[in-house]
Amino acid sequence: MSASPASNPKSPDISEKNKKYDRQLSFFLPSDCAGESRGRSACRLLLELNPDVRGQHVEQPLERLLDTEPDRLQAFSVVVATELTDSCLSRLSEVLWSHNVPLLVARSYGLVGSIRLQVREHLVVESHPDPDSVVADLRLLQPFPALAAFCDSQQLEAMDRAAHGHTPFLVLLYKALQRWRDEHDGAPPSGYREKKQFKETLQQFRLRTADGVPELEENFDEAERAVNTLLTPPSVPEAVRTLFASQQCNSLTAKSDDFWVLVKALHEYVENEGEGLLPVRGPIPDMFSDSDRYIQLQNM
Repeated sequence: MSASPASNPKSPDISEKNKKYDRQLSFFLPSDCAGESRGRSACRLLLELNPDVRGQHVEQPLERLLDTEPDRLQAFSVVVATELTDSCLSRLSEVLWSHNVPLLVARSYGLVGSIRLQVREHLVVESHPDPDSVVADLRLLQPFPALAAFCDSQQLEAMDRAAHGHTPFLVLLYKALQRWRDEHDGAPPSGYREKKQFKETLQQFRLRTADGVPELEENFDEAERAVNTLLTPPSVPEAVRTLFASQQCNSLTAKSDDFWVLVKALHEYVENEGEGLLPVRGPIPDMFSDSDRYIQLQNM
């Protein structure tokens, strides 16, 4: 059996000492290892693969270790077990399960082999989700103070043509939403029909020529395309609510994974400062805008 603590990926190796060299049991060991324990030889050869890794071997039957020092295994990040009896493997699996240490059991029969994995919990975080599946979180329906102050400071009627045409579409939607709410008792547009009418309200802010023809302003085209996605009330996804309600989140211990500590902190934020909402995501989408105002939005 070989096992690896988090600090020493190749340490220690535990095996019975083989005074007689057995080629069948030591396929990966050269003949000059005869007389050494498989643990000592395997540990020495493994350490040659990476000089920055430290390792040690323990010449002690696993059964004795389980009898005298079972808690020693809780420091391991993973345990790989081979050629164990069923009774010994059963005891080992119980100890590792109680400490939430993954156990990998490997068996081979000539050209046939099997690998079994025992793990109580395996956390996988998607740190790079598909950008096409993530909707920008701009909080137009519930703007935070900094965003509201920035949008209120943008006086469209006082801008020249260049500044007007480079106003971030987020500001245009905010202005149109303010007018819509003034005309609809504070309610935002909902449903296909109202959002179609909202687009007409949005076009009222577009510049026009002396003949009343709407100017070609790309930022207004962007704003119109974003109506259906950005004018959706923010909410906590059901999958996240499931995490908030889980026992791991609500019963933290000193052994809890960092992931659950972060989930608990996020839950506390949503219940308090967030007023039922998740923190605003940092990234904002690309948009037709001058650099100065775009950077101001990024820094909020």
